[in-house]
Amino acid sequence: MPTFSPRYAFAAPITTDKITPKIIARAVNSLTTFSGGIYGSTLIGGLCAIVYKDILNIHTIMIIDGRKIAERVERQARERVERLREVGVKPKLVVLSTTSAEGAKIYEGVRRRACDRVGIICERIDLTGASEEEVIGEVEALNQDESVHGILLEAPWSPDIDPRRVFMAMDPLKDVEGLSPCNLGALIAGREDIAPCTPRAVIEIAQSIGFEFEGADVVVVNHSMVVGKPLSIMLLNRNATVHVCHVYTKNIVDSTKKSDMLIVAAGVPGLIGREHVKEGAVVIDVGMNRVNGRVVGDARFDELLDYVKAITPVPGGVGPVTTAYLMLNTVICAERVSSMRGII
Repeated sequence: MPTFSPRYAFAAPITTDKITPKIIARAVNSLTTFSGGIYGSTLIGGLCAIVYKDILNIHTIMIIDGRKIAERVERQARERVERLREVGVKPKLVVLSTTSAEGAKIYEGVRRRACDRVGIICERIDLTGASEEEVIGEVEALNQDESVHGILLEAPWSPDIDPRRVFMAMDPLKDVEGLSPCNLGALIAGREDIAPCTPRAVIEIAQSIGFEFEGADVVVVNHSMVVGKPLSIMLLNRNATVHVCHVYTKNIVDSTKKSDMLIVAAGVPGLIGREHVKEGAVVIDVGMNRVNGRVVGDARFDELLDYVKAITPVPGGVGPVTTAYLMLNTVICAERVSSMRGII
């Protein structure tokens, strides 16, 4: 079982149990047993010992505060932006949107506010209804635009577009999601200079609570090119034993129940409950679903609270850290592009 030695003070420990009537009843019953001819001080001592023993057995978990982790990552990005601006470089991110999905519109505001905090210029190009060739043409034009340092093909993508072709056309130096063949190849080789934002966020969250990857059993419920595939590579780079589950996995419980860490990004609200999780495991919930006007994850958060070692909430867990790493990746791209041009 991996050890947990918090590296940062971003994982807030809470207790999920209290001194219940049942505990008090046990203490009273014990006092009754002791009542024949025992002095009052002994009775009080017995009560204290019993209650203290039960308090020691209270289950303690960590609800991981993604916002605190994001603040630190954004601060690092902001400091690097200031150094770039000193030499006349103003980092600029261009977002290509190919769908009018509600989730994309919500995230647009979140992303723009983060760019404002860090000092990144952000431009969004609406390509809803554009053909694949038109999207690729836009990417090729941005590749040549010297004022642009980062290009993001916003998910979800239009069903009429093969994102693999778009990423193949993208300049690897400006690929802020790290999904071009060049950047993915570097990831496999163990170089994570530009890695996909959500996998980077998951790794950072796990490291923030001191999770030891080496030798740990980690299950990823997702096999997309944005999350599951690159994340599994990054976990392997850290010597974890990795199992990947997806829509074609016949019985995910066979894998998830044995894992020290369960990372779920299925996009299915309430998919993961106690029956899927080993007691004392870590659960990182990447899912973000809107149900009855509320944003919820893929894990049944309340059900797992008194069962797991640590868990990320939704919202406030993986999402803010993912956005922060988009900022940092954009800055890294600006540094790389500027270095190639001999500016820094």
